[in-house]
Amino acid sequence: MKKWKNDWKSPEYNAWIHLMHRCFNPRDKAFKHYGARGISVCDRWRESFDDFCTDMGPRPSRNFSIDRINPNGNYEPLNCKWSSKIEQANNKQTNRRINFFGEMLTSREIAIKTGISNRTIRSRIDRGMDQEKISSQSPLIRSQWEHGTIYGYTKMKCRCEPCRKSKSEHRKAEPKNQII
Repeated sequence: MKKWKNDWKSPEYNAWIHLMHRCFNPRDKAFKHYGARGISVCDRWRESFDDFCTDMGPRPSRNFSIDRINPNGNYEPLNCKWSSKIEQANNKQTNRRINFFGEMLTSREIAIKTGISNRTIRSRIDRGMDQEKISSQSPLIRSQWEHGTIYGYTKMKCRCEPCRKSKSEHRKAEPKNQII
């Protein structure tokens, strides 16, 4: 006898049926990321929606969906939880985690902790900066450059008076193409 009433309308049933399709239906769009990679569903859940609901419990809110703790693991009670979209985005297989003051975090998690934009954090990581420089609030962390240089005006987009002068002096010094 089924314990869950109206199961075909419930968000839990929707999550269960979709994870089954991702893992076992080759015509499903997501099959290549799940079933084709060898990700499966435990026998207990495959055979019974009631067992799935007993193990997972009700979905906390509409902002949550099923997530695997280990993105390379199977759908099973010890590897699944209800997660928000942000938690799921941080748990993607393609995320690169770095050691940030003793914690393995993604760039988005570092951005949330430091208040610096995710794009800036990723850029600093890509340039190989250490954790102190990654978390620095200074806008001039990029590299050591001096005001009043053509590099400052063109590359760093500095519009201070010395940099603008340098730009105009550089233009004057450039040889003009003369037609003979």
